[in-house]
Amino acid sequence: ARAEVSRARIERDYLCERARTDGALEQAGAVPGAAGDLGRKQCATARAAVRASEAQLHELGVVEARAAEEAPIDGLVLEWLAEPGENVMPGRPLVRIGGSAMELTVALTEADLARGVGVGTAATVSARGGSPIATEIVSLAPLARGPGRTVEATLRLPEPLAQGAYAGMSLDVAVTLERVDDTVSVPSDALLLDGDGAAIFVARDGRLARVRVTPGLVAGGWVAVDPPPAADSRVVVGALRGLEDEQPVYAVDAPGVLP
Repeated sequence: ARAEVSRARIERDYLCERARTDGALEQAGAVPGAAGDLGRKQCATARAAVRASEAQLHELGVVEARAAEEAPIDGLVLEWLAEPGENVMPGRPLVRIGGSAMELTVALTEADLARGVGVGTAATVSARGGSPIATEIVSLAPLARGPGRTVEATLRLPEPLAQGAYAGMSLDVAVTLERVDDTVSVPSDALLLDGDGAAIFVARDGRLARVRVTPGLVAGGWVAVDPPPAADSRVVVGALRGLEDEQPVYAVDAPGVLP
């Protein structure tokens, strides 16, 4: 290709110089006008040939420059998608690369999105058996995929977990849809719902006290109530139908329920 460019340039220089000579002779009346036109045409054709050969050389240079692929980022090769020596079509990925910056992804269902999970939603993440660390959803994929029509959400990976994380590992994630601070909760089966609203029964000095409450956030089998009962109260759980205010009782702690 380089030799073709050199040959085309020599041919151009020769034809264009002869065209200038024929033009001068044409103006002096020494040669007919057809000879001058032919010289100018040959010069223009030679210049076009130079441009074509230079374009071909440039194209080959681009191909040569891409003979060795370079990764767009620094990182680790996570997966080989093509083997050395294999013929591949343009645009086919050769390897899957993981960068040095870690991120956490979870699959959200359509029900999760309908409940309000989105960018900025608070969450907690923890390693198996570890303490939960606060984080949040930073982005959502624009397309649902798979039979379950799930949407991939990306969460910020807290620094304490990022230090020991590796590509492909799993972590426990809990999304926080609603949060109430400084509240008191009771077991869900301690709440009596009737036509007058909600109430709980509190055992005091061997008798029951029916206390009207407004239920709030429900999570993990517990429900927040307002006004909150006293810190040392014993709340009745189980079969609440038939219990009455001021009814004498013998209180027994239910197994597995925190006081």
